[in-house]
Amino acid sequence: MLKLKLFLVLIISVCLLYTESYSANPNELKEVYKDIYFVAKPVDPDLDYDITPVGSVQVLNSMKKAVDIIFQQSPYNARAIKHLQSKGRIVLIYDPKHPKQNFTKLTIASFLPEYYNSNGPMKDFVVVLGRYGGKWTSKDLAAVIAHELTGHGVQHLQGRLKKVRTIDLECEAYLYQEKVYQDLKYEKTSIEMVKFRNKLENYWCADFKLWVGRHRPLDLSNWESLNPDIPNLLKTFKVYSNALQNSGIAKRAVRIAEIEQNRRSKINLRSLIESVNPSDHYKLAIKYGSGIGVTRDPIAALKWLKKASEAGHTQAQKRLADLFLKGTKNIPKNTENAAKLYKLAASKNLASAQKMLGILYLNGEGVLKNKNKGKEWLSKAALNGNNDAKNILKKIESVRRNPLTKSRAE
Repeated sequence: MLKLKLFLVLIISVCLLYTESYSANPNELKEVYKDIYFVAKPVDPDLDYDITPVGSVQVLNSMKKAVDIIFQQSPYNARAIKHLQSKGRIVLIYDPKHPKQNFTKLTIASFLPEYYNSNGPMKDFVVVLGRYGGKWTSKDLAAVIAHELTGHGVQHLQGRLKKVRTIDLECEAYLYQEKVYQDLKYEKTSIEMVKFRNKLENYWCADFKLWVGRHRPLDLSNWESLNPDIPNLLKTFKVYSNALQNSGIAKRAVRIAEIEQNRRSKINLRSLIESVNPSDHYKLAIKYGSGIGVTRDPIAALKWLKKASEAGHTQAQKRLADLFLKGTKNIPKNTENAAKLYKLAASKNLASAQKMLGILYLNGEGVLKNKNKGKEWLSKAALNGNNDAKNILKKIESVRRNPLTKSRAE
């Protein structure tokens, strides 16, 4: 049963006005299946999630099964997806941290076309599944993918994401979702499906339905069907959408929404800058480093990261240590500084910092080489759930048992 899921799916979002930067993680699972790129980011053992996320392997398999369901049982959506594939790259990502901007927001999935910041004539069609969506069944995910990928993907392909009112974008995407429910033969008289239909007609598609009644009265009967003819409704929707754009209503609504969002972003940015809380300074570092809601500024990002680190923010200390360890254009490589910062974060029980400190001791980078201390910190990290630390300890034990085996902890 869908239970609470159909209520939550109404919080599915299309993210148009910000870019969420992507950074590679060696623990990510990556696979190309049916010409679709799948990525499952690992669950961060150092993060205090509001719910317990599902593991990467399980969600990756669930997303693949959801795609299979669409291709096998929803031909209308399958054709749309194949059309998108002919125009660009489709990427389905599981990110337990999503949404990052509001960590307590119940977001199931989001369409984030700029997630990878790709350049060139080919478009990216990127859907990010959050920790809540990771708990859904493959069958339920099929409807979510149709909403985000087919619905918003088609809008992105046609260049309509920033030209159409949000409520109309969602109406169209929910029609694609309704088509999956029909194709998968969901019980349309169930409480959950009735709630979905009421929300569809009385909120997201209320203006569209009103327009149909005024301008296409013969088509209104379609709405009264238990299973409306979605392809025909979508054809009518295009006429409705074009009428709004020609009248200037959609353009004015989009402009007003942009102004309001910019106003809120400025207020939020000002409050973070004026704050004395190191957690807010760390948020600023992330914002300026990734370009989320602000112009990307590595210098400002480093400034706020250092400020948060000096104030004792554990994640900031670990992140700054990473920069010192690698060296960047704006911060010279300094393994001793990296080691000091890792020690501070590791002493506060941050598993990822404990792992890195263990590696530095094993290799003698920034600290005097000390195998025992290295193993000690790796063991602490392993006990705190860090899989990298567990694997390194296994390699060390393997070498101890078989000295002829060459292995280097990395």
